[in-house]
Amino acid sequence: MTQAGPALLDRLLDDVVSARRGGRRRWLFAVAAAVVFAVGGPAVAVFTGDEDANSRTVAATDPESGVWAEVTTLDRAWGSEVDLRVKNASVSQACELVAVGHDGSEQVILSWTVPKNAPPASEAMPGAAAMHPGDVVRYEVRTGKKVLVTLKAP
Repeated sequence: MTQAGPALLDRLLDDVVSARRGGRRRWLFAVAAAVVFAVGGPAVAVFTGDEDANSRTVAATDPESGVWAEVTTLDRAWGSEVDLRVKNASVSQACELVAVGHDGSEQVILSWTVPKNAPPASEAMPGAAAMHPGDVVRYEVRTGKKVLVTLKAP
């Protein structure tokens, strides 16, 4: 059994001091983390930006084919970032999205095949073009030589 005396008191005081020192250390780390988040959070928001504000979307349905398409473009330094959604395209059809410029030039942005058992609406398919959105007159969803739907550029 431990005897009361100066050694016991010294050990108890050491335990209390180390416990308080650890509590202060945890509090200091918590304050430092809060400062990092307070300063770093807005910086992350500035770097990611709000790209949706600069995007342009156009949608159309072709009455003859019944195909619906939606094109969303985002102007980049190198050209256009494009997202495409399509509904009601025939199964197993090889399709492509083509951008047609003011001068009549054409650029294939992306191509795909409609899978069997596909839902009527597709998920957004990403693509890219060297043309900037302002250089595009229209977008065409094609299969072979047949145009399934034409979308006027926004």
